[in-house]
Amino acid sequence: MPFADSPLNARPRLLVVSHTYASPINRGKLVALSQHFEVACATCRTSSAFGLEHHNSGEASHSDITMHYLDVIGNPSSTTRYFFKGLWPIINAKHDFILVESEPWSLIRWQVWLMKTLSRSPAVFGEFSWENVERTGLKGFFSRLAYRAATATAQFFIAGNRDAAEILTRRGAKRVLTSPQLGVDPDQFFPVSDEGKSELRRIAGIPAGVTLVGFCGRFVAAKGLPTLLKAVEIAGLHLVLLGSGKLEDEMRSRKLPWLTILPPTDHAGVAPFMQMLDLFVLPSITVASSGRNWREQFGHVLIEAMACAVPCLGSDSGAIPEVIGDPDCIFPEGDSTKLAELLRRATTDRAWLAAKGASALERATQFYTHDALAKEWASFMLRLHKPEQKNEN
Repeated sequence: MPFADSPLNARPRLLVVSHTYASPINRGKLVALSQHFEVACATCRTSSAFGLEHHNSGEASHSDITMHYLDVIGNPSSTTRYFFKGLWPIINAKHDFILVESEPWSLIRWQVWLMKTLSRSPAVFGEFSWENVERTGLKGFFSRLAYRAATATAQFFIAGNRDAAEILTRRGAKRVLTSPQLGVDPDQFFPVSDEGKSELRRIAGIPAGVTLVGFCGRFVAAKGLPTLLKAVEIAGLHLVLLGSGKLEDEMRSRKLPWLTILPPTDHAGVAPFMQMLDLFVLPSITVASSGRNWREQFGHVLIEAMACAVPCLGSDSGAIPEVIGDPDCIFPEGDSTKLAELLRRATTDRAWLAAKGASALERATQFYTHDALAKEWASFMLRLHKPEQKNEN
């Protein structure tokens, strides 16, 4: 049989291990996966250690998902340097697939693999990875060792972007799917009417009659905010920012009449923010220094804006072009002049703007909903058992 001790008509059993699902807002994909698998998830009892304020307790069912909430052992500020306490009986249960969502050098990844091996579980073992930058120096040496070990001990990988998939392939991975970790909920993120847009702007204190450009995220230099501010000023538009970070005090002190800064909100507040925009911009820049190498790994805010039929402009940093999927909407990172040209076009060519919004919505619906991701993940994972099914016949 393709799945150990499973009835022929039963859904295969999938265990997902990740701190990501400590926050309820991230469980939409698990619910979607439950259409294809019997899903269990091991995650943190509290998510505050990872920047998400929520507390869980015990075991619980969430729709068709069995949730296991565990204590964290290790560095509470890192997503790669921690273990789960009480994981053994969960790993030791019968599963057809075990998927750990963490990088190849993470402690939790190796805890799950070791426990799976010691329990002699026949489950197919896989890993999700975001990492899209080749590290250098001593860190690079150890990361290459980690990749080699990971590709030798996992039967499949899911990479959050194309660069991550290429790194895994170069390190020996044979079965790699390129797909994001989380999708978007179309029941929460959806287009609104012009009247609805105007009302959302009124509530937020945005002046009437402006072409509104938005950004949502961390207020740090790596997100390209200096580029965005300069471009919006050149184009003569209105900019609204949602979030917080190191650059906030500096931006507020400038008292720019065309800039509105909204305080951080929970995830429920992101949808109305996206819905009131004419354009969303993610102007991230690549960081390459001795202490840190980073470039945009996906940009989840992009698909949230797209699901609201808001056209997205983005820099060519990392995965942004592949997420947006439209070369007309991409500008060189750090190039405020080119971004200003795109912003001006949006102001002067309303037909272009409307067409980009419609195509953004279509792309989000086709590729980036929870259901679309779950279908893609399930199709990829279940193909791993096709040879065994044929042999049985």
